[in-house]
Amino acid sequence: MAGRNVSLAIAVALLGLLGLAPGAQAQEPRIERSPALDCLSPPAAERGAPEFPFELWKLEKTGRVKVALDFTGPAQRPAVEVLDHVGDEAFVDAVKDHVRTLRVPCLTAADTPTRLVIDFVFQPDSRRAQYIEPVDAADSGRARTLECLKHITGDRAPDYPSEAQRRDVQGRVLLYMHFASADLPPTIEAYTAPGNGLLKTDIEYWARGYRLPCHQGGPVTATIIFEYLLMDTGGYGFKDITFLQYLRHVKDLREQTLVADTTTMGCPFDVSLIYRKPHLHNIVGQLGGGHPARRPLLDWLAQAELQLPRQSLTSVFGDEVRFTVPCIKINLKPKEKS
Repeated sequence: MAGRNVSLAIAVALLGLLGLAPGAQAQEPRIERSPALDCLSPPAAERGAPEFPFELWKLEKTGRVKVALDFTGPAQRPAVEVLDHVGDEAFVDAVKDHVRTLRVPCLTAADTPTRLVIDFVFQPDSRRAQYIEPVDAADSGRARTLECLKHITGDRAPDYPSEAQRRDVQGRVLLYMHFASADLPPTIEAYTAPGNGLLKTDIEYWARGYRLPCHQGGPVTATIIFEYLLMDTGGYGFKDITFLQYLRHVKDLREQTLVADTTTMGCPFDVSLIYRKPHLHNIVGQLGGGHPARRPLLDWLAQAELQLPRQSLTSVFGDEVRFTVPCIKINLKPKEKS
């Protein structure tokens, strides 16, 4: 450890002699998941899915129904528009019967109206429909708005905190910003790995210089990840890791509930994951073609926290890992207490 500290100190000194100060590297900003999706009620674990019409199931018919749900208040039933459907009209009726119970209790006047789009797929190997992740129809416009994000200083990132440099502290800071208008600074929260708080010094103040001049309409929530590295540490972050290796490091694994058969999900398939625990849900995406049956597994990965040594948690926080999910059956259930 002493040798490492000496090498880092030499690297910082050389940067100073060259007139270069170590600084943060900003990743591309990304739109955050719509609050309406997070508070969609009942929650995903309790929501279920449209039931397969029995006669069509016996005949092994398939179907697909894509609907838009327009919410005008926190307690109002959504208006339902069928955007596309394939198969018998009974599939449409099953979907309408299911979605009429959905609500978005966190909606405010600034959020309404809100349109959520859900795509349901009926396959005869299941008695219930499967669905692809719901989307907020406004999110594509919010994402385009981020193209005009700028800082009043013209800088792309803040300076490296001097005390963090002195103590050889490296890592990532996740900046969470909420914009309400084009000319006002965002409200801000900054997150780091546990024990890495020195990197947050001054960043929340600096980030108040961000503006979103093309903003219009409803609020926009975005995140940016800043990397603070004192020298070239190419191995900093996730190493090559398999899905099963990742699974074994999930915190409180014996207390988790996950029943999944990936042979019904088009396995093997590739997944990307940006690790943001314990502060925010991880960002999990499918690489290549999507499959609705994967949704419960992806949702579980989004909330799963890792059990690692502190130094390792510092290294992987805010980093992206990609792995291949093999053809396996997973049956995690909490053990009964004697």
